[in-house]
Amino acid sequence: MGKYVVITDAAADIPYELFEKGFGVTVIPIKIKMKGDEFLQYPDFRNMSSKEFYPLVKMGALPSTVPISKEDYIEVFEEKLKGDNDIIYIGISGGLSDSVQAATAAAEDLKERYPSSNISIIDSKNASTGLGLLVTEAIRLKESNTSYEEAVNILQEKRDRIRNYFFVDDIFHLKRGGMISKTEPSAAAALKIRTVFKVDTDGKLAITTKVRGNPNALEHLAKKVCEEAAIDSYINIAAANGVDRIEKLRDLLMDGLVSDKDVIDQGLAQVISVSERINQRMGTLDIRIDKNASISDSVEQRIMVSEMSLVGGTHSGPGTVAVAFFAKE
Repeated sequence: MGKYVVITDAAADIPYELFEKGFGVTVIPIKIKMKGDEFLQYPDFRNMSSKEFYPLVKMGALPSTVPISKEDYIEVFEEKLKGDNDIIYIGISGGLSDSVQAATAAAEDLKERYPSSNISIIDSKNASTGLGLLVTEAIRLKESNTSYEEAVNILQEKRDRIRNYFFVDDIFHLKRGGMISKTEPSAAAALKIRTVFKVDTDGKLAITTKVRGNPNALEHLAKKVCEEAAIDSYINIAAANGVDRIEKLRDLLMDGLVSDKDVIDQGLAQVISVSERINQRMGTLDIRIDKNASISDSVEQRIMVSEMSLVGGTHSGPGTVAVAFFAKE
């Protein structure tokens, strides 16, 4: 069976331990510019933590991200190809970023130099937790010795079953970054109106509803999971500077504190378990994994929890909560 590597970028939200423990994923950092300075965002938040980042945003700093260039992709891809590895790259939605386009151009150039190697560029048609969910699936497939061709086919099929919902405290950041129309009226912040979005089938953002207050927004996300998720789906949760919100959403999913409780009783809650050792380190939430654990052991917990990448936080703002899962077939 041929060797292959899984590559993504720092926009993917998955628990840091999956990178730290060497589960076979390479992450390309993304540059963030803010207040005349710039830094590279890595999964371990080595250059700036969320505790440092979001207070600056709340005080008026306007961060922006710099797309990964074709040349950057060539450098990362070629290093893997020189090691006789095939490549599966999973990138943020082409409807939200030019990353997949740049990665595709890099792959086309490299195929001329490495004609016997395979490079698959998969547009996740998603972002944040949705992107992270598909990357986690790729890691699981690789760890279970799934062949390259089969893994690519499974990922492309599962990509179309991802559902990603999130809410923001203020749509200003999404409008500023061009993620939604600048003519979209802002919800009344004084009334604590929360706008709930989904990533649509074209990989773009669409408003699903507006609710008042964080409790209602969190319950709406939990209800969507319980109504739409496949019974054995992994569930990926992330928040931008919102530890308490993550814990509340996790509890809603675990305890069935949503209006459509019958759906949970059909079995979803029975296959969801969460590590009790969630803790805060380096400004991130992460799931602790035993040193000898496999990727299958970690995702068996079903709910993955992490701090949202500062890339996602740049575009959605502090307080954002996102959840992604695989929908029923």
